[in-house]
Amino acid sequence: MFKSKAKQPRFLKVLIADEANRAFLKAKLGGAVDVDLIIVRDYECPNRCGWAQELVRFGHARRIPVMVARDGRLADVVGADGCHFPEKLMRQSLWWRYQHRHWYLSASAHTEYAVAQANRLPLDFLLVSPVFRTQSHEGGRPLGFMVLRKLVQKSRCPVIALGGISHKNINSLLNTGVEGAAMIRGVISR
Repeated sequence: MFKSKAKQPRFLKVLIADEANRAFLKAKLGGAVDVDLIIVRDYECPNRCGWAQELVRFGHARRIPVMVARDGRLADVVGADGCHFPEKLMRQSLWWRYQHRHWYLSASAHTEYAVAQANRLPLDFLLVSPVFRTQSHEGGRPLGFMVLRKLVQKSRCPVIALGGISHKNINSLLNTGVEGAAMIRGVISR
């Protein structure tokens, strides 16, 4: 997915399934979704296991890989294609790479220090955030394009931008070096 041989690399679209878009996604489960990867982050879901299973079935029926955030055991149980780790838990990727060599593993990074830590780990990509102002982390200061470019240059693995991304501003990311964008609310606001 990330190691394309094409001359023009594909800009990946990652869907973050969260409490903010759960109702929207449930309505879409019968149809098509234009994404390349789904990450089940919905920590507040009363039946997170059932929701993750539903999204794995949905994704696999459409050949879309599905990852579970923060919980490798849940990812294992529901037959996900990998696990995404919050910045503070990214070192867990070492153990899960040993357990599942074929899994996609990713982590969040918000600073240059976090990118340096991630460079020592067996990660397939990083979610770098927040790029723009976002409701998910209202107190967080957006990175801006200069910092985003710097983090992309420092990273040894592909970077996916996250935070305040919508269909209105996604094209502004094309010259930053990121290989894709992840959206939560952005999938709703078309």
